[in-house]
Amino acid sequence: MRGMMIVLVAVSVAAILPLRAAEVVQGAHGYEFRERFAWTGTHAATLGTGGTTVWWDESAWDVHGDSSFIAVTPVDGTISNRFHVDVHKAMSADPRDGRIDNSQTIVGGDGSQGVGVMHLDYQDILDARLRNPLLISPQQPARVRFYASGFNTSGHWWELALTPADRVIGGEYTSVPGQGEAGLLEPWPGSTNRSPGPGHSPAEDSLNLVMFGASDVPCITGWQVRAAVTRSVGGAMQQFVNPAATLSDLMQSDPSLAETLIHWEVEFRSDGVVLRADPDEDGNFDLVEQWAVSIPWAEVHLHLLGVAYQADHHPQEPCFLGHMRELRWRDLRAWPVKYAATDVFPKNIGAQQVPTQTGWRAYDLRDIQRFGPPVNGVPQPNLGAFSVAHAGRWCNHAGYPCFRNDVQVDLTLAIPPRPGFAIAQARFVHDGRAAEGTNARATLRLGGAVVGRLPSPASVPSAEAQAWVRGALPIPALALAATNAFRLELDPGFHIDRMEVELAYTADAATDQLFADGFEQGVAAAPLQSVRAPASKQWLPELRFGRPAGSGAHCSGP
Repeated sequence: MRGMMIVLVAVSVAAILPLRAAEVVQGAHGYEFRERFAWTGTHAATLGTGGTTVWWDESAWDVHGDSSFIAVTPVDGTISNRFHVDVHKAMSADPRDGRIDNSQTIVGGDGSQGVGVMHLDYQDILDARLRNPLLISPQQPARVRFYASGFNTSGHWWELALTPADRVIGGEYTSVPGQGEAGLLEPWPGSTNRSPGPGHSPAEDSLNLVMFGASDVPCITGWQVRAAVTRSVGGAMQQFVNPAATLSDLMQSDPSLAETLIHWEVEFRSDGVVLRADPDEDGNFDLVEQWAVSIPWAEVHLHLLGVAYQADHHPQEPCFLGHMRELRWRDLRAWPVKYAATDVFPKNIGAQQVPTQTGWRAYDLRDIQRFGPPVNGVPQPNLGAFSVAHAGRWCNHAGYPCFRNDVQVDLTLAIPPRPGFAIAQARFVHDGRAAEGTNARATLRLGGAVVGRLPSPASVPSAEAQAWVRGALPIPALALAATNAFRLELDPGFHIDRMEVELAYTADAATDQLFADGFEQGVAAAPLQSVRAPASKQWLPELRFGRPAGSGAHCSGP
């Protein structure tokens, strides 16, 4: 890795414009995805401070939050239990600076530097799934580089998750630490203690890199972070935790550095996971930990997860930090990815909520914190507060909370041409919910022909009956046209919301001239052994950013 250089060539004219939010470029190791989290794009919300935010690039990211009862229901009069995932204006161009500037009111942003924000309240699993799959082989691992905080606790942390790309799995159902035997095993030799989390068991097929707070009373024992890998295949969960003798063997952390971001690299190999960091920003990524664990999928979806676990009392007193926390992401690179581009339709345009207007969506699960009437004529993400009784955009159920029979639904979708690219894969992605005790789902037709049956939410055993389950059905790419007539035939008991057609593109012969240097296959590396790097390295940079008077430490505001 030292001194590795990736030569980048722009995919299109649009890709070379400064601070485009997301793009795919060509490097020596194939297609590379780059996300700058620029403050530009479709409008998300107007803040209580008057500032505005934009969505994570909808063409690249499928974003939502866990809708289980405990994740969306207010706890009491002081804990509203609401989340959001969006991009805020950055306070500086330094990618190590996670501070945000919520003072600018510009609908759609201004193209300047931004910060990807995951706002957590009490208990959440927030998920951003990269639509473009990563490729993993014995000859070529997948790598992900990004800036994120080294400050995590037992009440909030970030994870990177992989799921097999032959289907769509919601990040909340990956192997996030949960309760009982699903809690994260402590690293002390011989210990059987486990740290709990909000994960759902049994988990779907997945592999998660977990960055977890090492102590529940860190202001007494010291602030440390520990890393581990969890994996679930066929419902059987395994944990890979490198041993440590004492807390001093772990990465040191500090709440004063919550908004100071570290440059991380995660290497996903067929036979292991390697975590490296470059806190000095000298271009050298030094080993933090590695785990010998097989990754049984050659094509995977990458998920960025923000996790909160009962943050009203974790960490415990006297170390409590408040029930609202935020995770900040900047400048992400992931390679090799499979496709030259991805896109999704319908999607928002400017401040217009097109999916809501055209019948494809009723509630936007990217943001349940900011809702209400338009502000200065610009809509908020949703009109009202989210409820577990939300019935979805369409439902066929005579009982609560639907009380109607949408047996047949007709939807029209325009897909504009993308010059220089051809559609290689298409999926009908949606949120589904089945009445308790049923396997209800829907049949999808395109132009009158049956495409297939949507997966039933009941096929995810850890999902609550009232929760929304993300799923997808493949669509023959050749069946798509400029204008497409879809029909849904809903089983009794089925609810559906947040529907979209997700597309992946290859470059045609003319565009492919930009990709002349090909794909380096590489050489199979020696098998990994699990190891923890010596603790002598100072993993958190000696870098602190001054805070303007009156700004909050962990919350971007209402």
